[in-house]
Amino acid sequence: MNNQSMEADFSGFQAGADPGEPHVEHILEGTVSKDQSLDQVREILFGAEKRRSEHERRTLDQKFRERIETLEAHYERRFEKLAQELQQRFEKSCALLEAETTARRQALLAQHEDLIAQLSNTAKLLGQAKTDREELAGLLEGVAERLRTSAVA
Repeated sequence: MNNQSMEADFSGFQAGADPGEPHVEHILEGTVSKDQSLDQVREILFGAEKRRSEHERRTLDQKFRERIETLEAHYERRFEKLAQELQQRFEKSCALLEAETTARRQALLAQHEDLIAQLSNTAKLLGQAKTDREELAGLLEGVAERLRTSAVA
């Protein structure tokens, strides 16, 4: 390239040149049209593939959301069922515990009453035995007194 052709090519890029000048606008319009042409070529070459892959992505995304919603609903139902079962087991355990507590309390009261009755009978028997001993002791004292009197006389 010679100096004159370089000056001609860069004449629009002079320092202080006004961007509103016609030759700068043509350069900018050429860039814009090149970008549009490039976009058109991309659309021709890759547009169908891009649309297909975008459609597939949306389809997969929708299927994924539906699957997540299905799983959430399934596990929500399962959780509710487990919670109900746990509540039923808890209530059953509480009822069994209450019944067992009542039965043991009644058994203890019956044992207590039996022990009191046995203690009363034993105390009564001991009282009778003491009375019988006192009578025996009195009788023996009487016999001993008679023996003393008859031995002295």
